[in-house]
Amino acid sequence: MSWVRLFFTFNLILSTFYGEVFCTMASSPEDNTIQETSYSSTYAEMLEKAKIEEIDLPSPEEDGRIQTLNLKGAMAPTFDLMTQAFLNNIQGKRALEIGAAYGNVLLESLKRECAHYTANDLDTRHLMIAALRISQDDTLQHLSLNEILDFYPGSYPDQVKVKSSAYDAILCTRVLHFFPPLLFNRAIEDFYRALKPGGKVYILAITPYVKFYESFIPEYEKRKEAGVEHPGYVNSLLPYVNRELVQELKVRNLINEEEPFMFLDTTYLSEKFSKIGFIIEKCSELALNFKSRMWQYDGREHVGLIAQKPLNNE
Repeated sequence: MSWVRLFFTFNLILSTFYGEVFCTMASSPEDNTIQETSYSSTYAEMLEKAKIEEIDLPSPEEDGRIQTLNLKGAMAPTFDLMTQAFLNNIQGKRALEIGAAYGNVLLESLKRECAHYTANDLDTRHLMIAALRISQDDTLQHLSLNEILDFYPGSYPDQVKVKSSAYDAILCTRVLHFFPPLLFNRAIEDFYRALKPGGKVYILAITPYVKFYESFIPEYEKRKEAGVEHPGYVNSLLPYVNRELVQELKVRNLINEEEPFMFLDTTYLSEKFSKIGFIIEKCSELALNFKSRMWQYDGREHVGLIAQKPLNNE
């Protein structure tokens, strides 16, 4: 290893360490104050990390999805209706994306002339790959990328604290179903805090009506009928995995089936967001936006929500 490479590697280790420490401090339960910022990286810094790590975009699955490196879901091959609505509202706006993965929406938002974009992901490697992809797109090199783009690695909202009333639009797709109820509530409260008055949040999440976990559907419907507070919440997905599909499709990477998961629906999302103070613009079941033998069930695979922070709320 050359001394130059060694120098950059050492700096990467230091920046990662101090970033993790800062994030932990910002979410410390002993600290009752709201931290307005947390560890972030510029485009140039994230691109340098990607080059040091020699990291690249993984190969897609059979259905076109690209599995995340931390097995927390996958990046879809096409844009769903909520993402399309977000993109149609992005020109000249300040946007925050939770769970940006490898940067598909980020790249498109830059092409649509967003004013500023904050990309968050639990796994820093995903953001490295997003920065690398931006560097490889000639149509984006005229932009002042260090000024209009920043990356916030870490677990939202506990390790990532963005400024209050800073964003016109927030996108959070295929993320909220990984949050247990208390974290779910903290996340949507933080969406409200981070949005400008009149700003909108765009949500997409998984319902119980997916082929891979279809054995959970009867239990879910019984819970709904019984009035269970969080009917879609499970401590582990393991009992509900469709093992026949695993063998038939030769699934290479499952998400971590032993972690908590919460299937969501229109009633749950509408009630929770309304309680925080959001005005619900749209909340409906949505069909899968790509073909997949693993996930397609009956056209209710996703739930989508668009909600607005009231204009008179400062």
